[in-house]
Amino acid sequence: MAIAVLLILFLIIVPSACSVVIDQQVLPGATTGTATGTNEVPLTIVSGPGGTVLALVPVYINGQGPFGFALDTGASMTVVDSSVVQQLNLPVVGSAGEATGVGGMVTAQLVRVDNWRVGNVNLSPQTIATVNLPGSNTERGLKGLLGSDILSQYGEISVNYDRKVLTLGPHVSPQPSPS
Repeated sequence: MAIAVLLILFLIIVPSACSVVIDQQVLPGATTGTATGTNEVPLTIVSGPGGTVLALVPVYINGQGPFGFALDTGASMTVVDSSVVQQLNLPVVGSAGEATGVGGMVTAQLVRVDNWRVGNVNLSPQTIATVNLPGSNTERGLKGLLGSDILSQYGEISVNYDRKVLTLGPHVSPQPSPS
C-alpha cells in the first residue's frame, strides 16, 4: 500500500519536470558538519510547466554520480530508477509489489544500498525501491526520489530555495516501533 501511494504521487508530480543538470560542485556557503551538528547539501531548483517546482539533490551511490533525486517528504520510501540499479549492479533483495499510477501499473523491486551519500553527507545503509521511471523524466536527468525513510533520520530538515540549500539536522537514532 505504501509503495502504491508513493508511486502514485511520484507519477503525478514528476512527469511535469523540466530539464535538469546536477552540478557536481558544492555551492558557495554549503557546508558539512557545522557547529550545530547540521549538514548542508546543495539543491538544484527546477521549474516545469504549469508552475511545478522540484528541489533536486545530488546523490552518490558506490562512489558514482551525482544522480539527481527529488526531495519528496510525502514519499514513505526512497526510489531509484532501474537504469541506475543496472548501471551500478545493485543487488535486488525482494519485491515491493505493483502499484498503479498515472502511467499505469508499475512493478517495484527492493534493492540494497550500502555505500551512498547525499551531497557530502554519508547515508546509512538502506533498502530502497526501484522502478522504471517514465522516460521523459530520466531523459531530463531525474534518477530518483529521496523520501521520508531517509529524511526522517535527521529529525529536522529545511529547504532554503533562495540559497539553494537543504539543511539536515543531526542524525537521530531510529525510534522503536510501538508494541
